[in-house]
Amino acid sequence: MWLINTTTVALEDKNISSTPYAILSHTWGEDEVTFEDMMTGQEKGKKGYVKIIHTCRLAKERGIAHAWVDTCCVDKRSSAELAEAINSMFNWYKLSEVCFAHLEDLDLHHGPEDDQLSGLSSCRWFTRGWTLQELIASRNLEFYDSAWNYRGTKAQLQERISGITGIDTAVLEDNAILETIPVGKRMSWAANRETTRVEDLAYCLLGIFGVNMPMLYGEGNKAFGRLQEEIIKETTDLSIFAWKSSLYEEKHLGTSRLQEFRGILALSPSEFAHCRKLHRTSTIRYGHEYSMTNKGLRLETFLGESKNKEYVLNLACKIPNDDSYPKVGVYLTKTADGFVRSQPHELFETYDDLLWAGPRHQIFIRKHVTSFGSTDLARRLEMNIASQFNICPGFKLVSFAAKPADLWDTLRQEFVTDRSEHFTGFLDFQLADTAKTFIYRIYVVCGLTVNSPSGDLKPWMSIYNSTDKEYPDIMRCVDGYYSSYGEEYYLHELRDYVLIYGAVRRVGRPREISLPSSDAAHRLHISLGTLQRSPGSSHTITVNVSNMG
Repeated sequence: MWLINTTTVALEDKNISSTPYAILSHTWGEDEVTFEDMMTGQEKGKKGYVKIIHTCRLAKERGIAHAWVDTCCVDKRSSAELAEAINSMFNWYKLSEVCFAHLEDLDLHHGPEDDQLSGLSSCRWFTRGWTLQELIASRNLEFYDSAWNYRGTKAQLQERISGITGIDTAVLEDNAILETIPVGKRMSWAANRETTRVEDLAYCLLGIFGVNMPMLYGEGNKAFGRLQEEIIKETTDLSIFAWKSSLYEEKHLGTSRLQEFRGILALSPSEFAHCRKLHRTSTIRYGHEYSMTNKGLRLETFLGESKNKEYVLNLACKIPNDDSYPKVGVYLTKTADGFVRSQPHELFETYDDLLWAGPRHQIFIRKHVTSFGSTDLARRLEMNIASQFNICPGFKLVSFAAKPADLWDTLRQEFVTDRSEHFTGFLDFQLADTAKTFIYRIYVVCGLTVNSPSGDLKPWMSIYNSTDKEYPDIMRCVDGYYSSYGEEYYLHELRDYVLIYGAVRRVGRPREISLPSSDAAHRLHISLGTLQRSPGSSHTITVNVSNMG
């Protein structure tokens, strides 16, 4: 590690484990001294040299023979050295004997006479990304104003600093407790901070979360996505997903309105601004495993249900709302390729302790959804096929299954078709009367097809009695599907028999059937209908069951 000799003001290669050193925290300005300047003797003509001289002076006064300044102690021409410095930065500040924080815009006589630090909150130092970890990591931090006058220590000013930054005073006192602070809350500390390069908004937080990753300048916002993935590898804290979307952030990605759907990862720390008072819920079951895969976030969970029939993922944390502390979750929508986050501009709130009580199942949530992907997804969801049963008194469903099960949305009772003209599914259910004199197994086969000549997609459907001898091929496909544990081949066969072979044989697609009871006392009439409650909503197959006397 390169350090400055505080007597000669020359760079020396030292082992920091055995070399005490002071360190500078500051905001970069114009004409800073670089590593190359120090090596070629060009440093004295630079404006930034003054900061180096003052840092060395303050260190020497404390008997410290070496100092580190980020502008000139890292050879930024070497990508390996730069990567090492960025990944080690938090630890370097933590190991320093003292950190001098230079507030270049804090004037000596700024503010009223009784408060010589009234301008502290408006200092640029509190708005920059890199200075966040420097503030937290440094054990002994001293503040100096624009003229290098001493203005106090972190310990002396911790209440005021906490009010400015949102960082708990306990963290300012001892950064060892950093790992106990929820991820979402730690993210909120960076919500209003900026960096010159967009990638640095992720890289400057590595130490805050105790992770490392390669530096890839040029990747833009992807860096913050990679940061979240690295954090996910090291924690089971679900508050990392407690962000809310903002139009400001999405405009940076080229969209003029909030997306209807997003992935599970945030775009920026600014989306955690509301998490300053977030804390985990009390539970003995911290630590359910989840991980990021090529299909998205994989986790085992029980999804709750909102009043509007939406899935809700429990984040196991609370965010104060006025004087109350509701539990929070995020809204999810099922798609053909896993879940996505819906209504990403808000969080779900509840006081119901039993909302998320139930058996856990494995789900996948997509990592990212682009603006185009969100619009396209909304269009695809318009062609979902829902089901609705209208059953006359005295009869009931005694069993129900929808296949393929992975494309069936149990909450909304609809197939997720992905707007595919090849989609085929079927409902498999049994109807019975209360006296059990009547029991039949029924299949409703449905799908999408292209409507000529417009080219639009439209739903189709047909109904079959499992004992009907007229449609042996239908029954063979259904039986084959079950015996093969859901082989898609049989769904294609089922579609062909209903749409193609049925037309060739001129048997059509039956939309109703009539079934006698076992004692011939009455007949049950079952018919299919369709409805669409509003433009853009799913098409619904209605199964109407009536007693014909």
